Amino acid sequence: MILVACVDQTGGMSFHNRRQSRDREVVRRILADADGSRLWLAQRSCPLFVPLGGGQVQGAEDFLLRAGAGEYAFAEALAALPDGLEAVVLYRWDKRYPADQWFPADLGALGWRLARRETFPGYSHKTIEKETYIR
Repeated sequence: MILVACVDQTGGMSFHNRRQSRDREVVRRILADADGSRLWLAQRSCPLFVPLGGGQVQGAEDFLLRAGAGEYAFAEALAALPDGLEAVVLYRWDKRYPADQWFPADLGALGWRLARRETFPGYSHKTIEKETYIR
């Protein structure tokens, strides 16, 4: 599974159940990366992706358990990293937002290495960084 998440500069993912993942350009890029594969996500995330992603988007509350090898899983909140990860893709905003849920791990401390960093303009953010981590 390839885990995808959006974070701010402090690793914040959400605040009072409000997502930090609404940028249209990020959604478009996630769908493009997952092209030819399933994109698993929670039902509450479906309105972001279904209008653009058609059949590749699969909503389920247990999406992290359903995502298989080579498939993508988009998480708006995580208590811990799921088992079986092949890669982690973080979309990092160029801002700090209030947060009460943060990305649950220091990837570098867990032996993940930054394989690629890409900077691009988003729809709602001037600068977004896409970071891809592998073991």
